[in-house]
Amino acid sequence: AGAELAPAEAPRVAVLLFRKHVITKQPYVWELISQMEAEGLLPVPIFINGVEAHTIVRDVLTSVKEEAGTRETSYRPQDAASVDAIVNTIGFPLVGGPAGSMEAGRGVAEGLLGSMDVPYYVAAPLLLQDMASWRQSGV
Repeated sequence: AGAELAPAEAPRVAVLLFRKHVITKQPYVWELISQMEAEGLLPVPIFINGVEAHTIVRDVLTSVKEEAGTRETSYRPQDAASVDAIVNTIGFPLVGGPAGSMEAGRGVAEGLLGSMDVPYYVAAPLLLQDMASWRQSGV
């Protein structure tokens, strides 16, 4: 059975997921998407191969609040999905790897998210720890 899909006008939420977590059927993927649907949201799952999630946001995500002409030349408006929020579950900053820890990487992330003007959430899944031990001793 499962939950009914949200209507097309429901708030759309991009969910950045590690591709490996999807193909290895990590339970949090299904749980998160199912819960979003139950809350009346329309999840837009996006599978990321590495730590450079910003390239997906840069090239194929947009929002109704985005200002025209603020994107790099790699932006593909004909392929872009308009979203109302972004949830990052990959466990790395939007600009990952060594660049993410440097001022330039933070500037790229701030520029992308600032131009879209949508909420950005980081939701790292518990993959190596169960809920009971997390509650007892934290991450």
